[in-house]
Amino acid sequence: MNLSRILRETSKQNHYDGCGFQNPAGMKKAGMGIPTIQDRAKQALVKSALEPEWESRFEGTSYGFRPGRSAQDAIARIYLCINHSDYYVLDADIACETFRSEIGLQCLK
Repeated sequence: MNLSRILRETSKQNHYDGCGFQNPAGMKKAGMGIPTIQDRAKQALVKSALEPEWESRFEGTSYGFRPGRSAQDAIARIYLCINHSDYYVLDADIACETFRSEIGLQCLK
């Protein structure tokens, strides 16, 4: 099977509706789609093409959903930073849309 040709020709996934479950509100029964081997192979092909390019662009201290990194790695990094250098914590989600980053950066200098 030529996966690159198949990937170009079709973008629709072939889900096997293997089981159903009642949603928490009990209103309707929802099916759970299970990806086929062909779908998983397509996903792996796309991942192997995109991951090297995008991994090189991410910040070195970014740990979320990254290969070879875990929550424990993030906690260890935070512990290291807090105990070995000055640190600042800026909680700006309350006014994130109105926060002017240039003023915040000037304050840190």
